[in-house]
Amino acid sequence: MTPLLDIRDLSVALPRGSDRRYAVENAVLTIARGETVCVVGESGSGKSVLAQATMGLLPETLPITGGTITFDGQRLSGLSESRYRQIRGPQIGMIFQEPMTSLNPVLTIGAQIDGALTAHGSRSRAERGARRRELLELMRLPNPSQIGDRYVHELSGGQRQRVMIAMALANNPKLLIADEPTTALDVTTQKEILRLLATLRKELNLAVLFITHDFGVVAEIADRVVVMSKGHVVEQGDAGKILHSPRDPYTRRLIDAVPRLAPPIAAVRSNSDTVLEIKGLTKTYKGRSSLFGARRADVKAVDDVELSVARGEVVAVVGESGSGKSTLAQIVSGLLKADDGSVWLHGQDLAQVSRRQRRRLAPHIQMVFQDPFSSLNPRHDIERIITEAPIAHGVSAAKARSDMQRLLKLVGLDTNAAKRYPHAFSGGQRQRIGLARALILKPDLLIADEPVSALDVSVQQQVLELLADIRRELGLSILFITHDLRVAATVADRIAVMRQGRIVEQGSTAGLLRAPASDYTKALLDAVPGLQWEQNRSELATAERQPSKVN
Repeated sequence: MTPLLDIRDLSVALPRGSDRRYAVENAVLTIARGETVCVVGESGSGKSVLAQATMGLLPETLPITGGTITFDGQRLSGLSESRYRQIRGPQIGMIFQEPMTSLNPVLTIGAQIDGALTAHGSRSRAERGARRRELLELMRLPNPSQIGDRYVHELSGGQRQRVMIAMALANNPKLLIADEPTTALDVTTQKEILRLLATLRKELNLAVLFITHDFGVVAEIADRVVVMSKGHVVEQGDAGKILHSPRDPYTRRLIDAVPRLAPPIAAVRSNSDTVLEIKGLTKTYKGRSSLFGARRADVKAVDDVELSVARGEVVAVVGESGSGKSTLAQIVSGLLKADDGSVWLHGQDLAQVSRRQRRRLAPHIQMVFQDPFSSLNPRHDIERIITEAPIAHGVSAAKARSDMQRLLKLVGLDTNAAKRYPHAFSGGQRQRIGLARALILKPDLLIADEPVSALDVSVQQQVLELLADIRRELGLSILFITHDLRVAATVADRIAVMRQGRIVEQGSTAGLLRAPASDYTKALLDAVPGLQWEQNRSELATAERQPSKVN
C-alpha cells in the first residue's frame, strides 16, 4: 500500500558553528492512512524539525539539503510557498505545543476558527457557522453554541488545546501533525485529549504524526514508533516491540528514564524536628467586575489547608491546574499573603514577624521555579545570578563566589559556567543553575514548583537524581509541587492531593499509591498514561530477577 506520507533520506542543515552539521540527517519515515506514528526523542533530536519540514515551515537558516518528502503522491520538497499554502491546512493540519501562544488573545474562539475556514475556501457565513458548531461539538467542548464567543484567557488549558485541534481539522485534512500537544497538561486533561485524538482518528480515518518525549503517551496511542537522537532515526518499528524489547541502547535509556508509578523502597520520614507547619491556610481571589458590569465569582484557591514537612523529608503536593498547589507554594515562600491561617517555620509564625525579621528569615525558604529560562535574568551572567542574593544579605563577594563555585560542582556544572549567560545552557542545565541559586542561601526548606514538568524524561531523571543527592548531603526538606504522580512517587516520602483548594487526602507515598482513599486520587492514578505498559514491564523485570526453576 502506498503511504500517505513518505519521507526519504531527508537532511536539514544547521547554521555554521552549531554543535553538529545537520538538524536531521538521512531520516526515513512513512505514515499510512489512519495510522498513528509517534516520533520520540530528547530536545534537539530533530523531531520538531522533521514536522516543520513536512509542513513547509522551516526558517531560511535550516535549509533542506537532501532527500524527499512526498504526501499523497505529491512531492512537497521544493514547492513554492503559494502552492504549500494550498496543502497546509486543507490537507495537513498541525497542533502546536502551547495553545496560549498559538491562539490570538484579541479574537474570539469562533473568529479564529472562521479564519481557518476562510483562509482555504470561499464559504458563506452560514456555512462557516454550521462548520464551526460542528467542530466545537466534535471536540466535546461544553456549550458549543456559546463557547465560540469566548476568548482564549477564558478557557482552561484542555479547552484551548481542543480549540487548536478544531482549527487544525477545520478543512478536513488527511494528516494531523501534533507537536508535543499534551506536555503541559494535567494527566486528566491529557487523557481526555488522547481519547479525543483516538476517536477522531477512527471517525475520520485520520493519519497522525505525534511528536512526544513521553513513552507513557506512546504506549496509549501509537501504532508505530520512530526514535530520533541528534538528527538520526536510531530505531523504528511496531510500538509493542519498541516499548517491550528496544534494540538501540539510546531507546533503552529513554525508556529506563521514565519514572515508575511505584512507592519508594523505604520511607525516609523520621521523628525529627518539624521544619514547616501550615495551619488553616486560606486564600481567596476576589472576582472582578468586567467592562460590561458582569462580576466574576470569587475563587477560593486555598481552603483551610493543614500540612507539615519534617527535617530531611520530601512532601509532594499533587493536583490538577487550578487545584491551588502553586498558590500554596507562593504563600509559603512569601510571594503571596494568605487571608487566614498561619505558616510556621521552626516554630515561628511567619505572619506575626516584622518586615525586618521576615527579611532575615527569607534565606531559610528558597524556591525553584517551573520555567528556569524565564526565572533567570537573561542580561546577567551566571555568577551574578547566583551570588546576588547572598551579597544582598551581607555575605562578602569573595565568600559568595567561593560558595557559588562549590555549588556549581554540586549540581554537576563546570565552574567556567559562571561567566556565561542563561541562553548558552540547555533546559536541564538552567534548572541546575536555578537549584544552585536557591541553595547558596543554605535554606532549611526548598520549594520546588513543577521543576521538571517541561524537561525531557532523561533530563528529568538527572534533575530528580540530583535533588535526591542534594537532599541526602544537606539534610534538606523539600515541598515538591507537581501534577505528575510518577514524579511524586519517585521523590516523595509523603503525598498530599489537592483539589479545588482543599487537601482531599494525604499520607505516605507507599500507602497512598497502594490504597488511595479518595475517588479523586483514584481518578488521577487512572489517568496516568501507559499504566498497562508500566505494569507489563514491571512484571517482566520481576520475572527476570526470579531464579529459574529446574524440575
